[in-house]
Amino acid sequence: MSAAPFDRSVLIDGLGGDLELYAEIVQLFLGHYPGELDILRAALASGDAVKLHRTAHSLKGAISNFSAPRATEAARALEFAAKGGMSDNAAHLVDELIIAVEALGQAMRADISPQS
Repeated sequence: MSAAPFDRSVLIDGLGGDLELYAEIVQLFLGHYPGELDILRAALASGDAVKLHRTAHSLKGAISNFSAPRATEAARALEFAAKGGMSDNAAHLVDELIIAVEALGQAMRADISPQS
């Protein structure tokens, strides 16, 4: 069994228990990350290591607010690899980051969705 994609309590605690603000922050991330993933895909396709590095860095910063270790580590790995130019494993690292961020997004949506 794998670990949860993020630890909501870390952010909620940091927000003083404000669940409305938590939901707003999650919604902002959910609205933002698909565009970042599109940028990653385009940067990989065009061989733009600078854009890969910059986007991985941006995602790492946003993700780290959610105590999401798998996604944070995937972003860190891509950021590090792209810093020196396009690496041989860039496609694998981009795929890993996309998978981790999409799992994070799915878990967040489930977390803030009204329960039936």
